[in-house]
Amino acid sequence: MKNHSIKFYSHRVKTVIIGILCFVMIYILYTKLLADPFGLTSIAISACWAMLVILFILGVVFLLKTFDPRPIIEIMSEGLTIRTFLFFEDFVPWEEVVGANQENYTNRVVSMHGYARVTTTFLRIYRPKGRSLAINLSLLNKRGTEFHQALSKYLAA
Repeated sequence: MKNHSIKFYSHRVKTVIIGILCFVMIYILYTKLLADPFGLTSIAISACWAMLVILFILGVVFLLKTFDPRPIIEIMSEGLTIRTFLFFEDFVPWEEVVGANQENYTNRVVSMHGYARVTTTFLRIYRPKGRSLAINLSLLNKRGTEFHQALSKYLAA
């Protein structure tokens, strides 16, 4: 019997846009604030450098995710392979899956200057003896409803 697997990759358009935005923010931060730090305190300069380093790391990670040839999720008849980060990979056999739940997480930021709300959708895979695994569905190319159909085919069995 041939081992058939369905592979789902990162949403490359979203990851490349986020990666480019990180590098644009680095450029703006460096040229507008750090090149001429007149009026900035030493703590503000240190915070800007820390933000610059964090943006650089995030930009590199998102661009690596864009060009990574490996799938984020691979659904096989034996189980589910999830690549949670660049080099971390978890295999969950279908016998270990107790349930799956789609969860929405909303982060609200309220200040005197404005209001922002960011909602992210996760698919959480529950296991009886191990920790649950969360898959960020916002950055996954689900190809319409194909991801949910493939997953429900194995979870219903």
